[in-house]
Amino acid sequence: MSWNKRSCLTGIARSKGKAAGEAAVNRQRMGWAFNHVGNEDGIVLVPGADLQGQSIIGKVVVYPTVMGSTTGAISLYYKCTQSHHGPAAIICQKVHDIDISGAIAGGIPAIDSLDQDPITTIKTGDWVEIDAPKVGQKATVTITRKDSPFQRHWTRNPSKEDQPWPCKLTTHQQEMLDGKHGEAKKFCMEKLVDFGEAIEAKEMVDLVLVLNCCPIYSKDRQDPETKKKLEMYDLGHSPLYDPIFAMKDAHVADDTGTQCGNDPYFGAVRQGRREGLSLELRASGQGQLQGRPGNG
Repeated sequence: MSWNKRSCLTGIARSKGKAAGEAAVNRQRMGWAFNHVGNEDGIVLVPGADLQGQSIIGKVVVYPTVMGSTTGAISLYYKCTQSHHGPAAIICQKVHDIDISGAIAGGIPAIDSLDQDPITTIKTGDWVEIDAPKVGQKATVTITRKDSPFQRHWTRNPSKEDQPWPCKLTTHQQEMLDGKHGEAKKFCMEKLVDFGEAIEAKEMVDLVLVLNCCPIYSKDRQDPETKKKLEMYDLGHSPLYDPIFAMKDAHVADDTGTQCGNDPYFGAVRQGRREGLSLELRASGQGQLQGRPGNG
């Protein structure tokens, strides 16, 4: 690769948009939860990380893949849209589903499957420009060495183009996407469509379990009872729902049949399996699990 001029790599867009910024390369796996990267200052907190103690605000962050739990998705969203202390874009060897959903919700590009390993090709301090017009299709990553005369600065300008959904939708799903069932369902379907394109899904399926969030509908999120529920179920990341709450037709049904849970439950399930408990584990009391010896 010649660095006499800006060099271009190609990859796959997992979240669409345009972005530019200084590269921040972390050779270790990386997560976006508040205890990995500060929500209010963008400082990397993970001990031993290449970027430990450094700010990632407005930077193109390059790392192998995700580390940590699904809270990283909502935290990435929060950093990009609420505290405005998030990255301009992310580039990975493989963008995990957790980071795909966070990037889509946060409105930043996420790129993987590059024709060269981004961890060794991109250096911290390089200027990186990303053009990712469509989820699931070709994205270009232009890299300029930080001491190159070609380096220039421009601000992130996410693409607003609507893209067609290439996979199979039911008639009802298409109607929701078209806005025939209200603004709130249209908003949610647009996010789901982008996520489905990113992971190359063939169709949508019914949910039976939701991790890390129990949507609690309330116009007044400062109400003491509401705040108590949010602290219990919503992990404090309530701004995600604010755009939906503002829609007149938004509501949350209590009879969806979908169970809500948090990571500790599933951590305990995995521990139970390792200890030889059967798969017939049930929640008991405050997050404790009951089980019986079995074949795992």
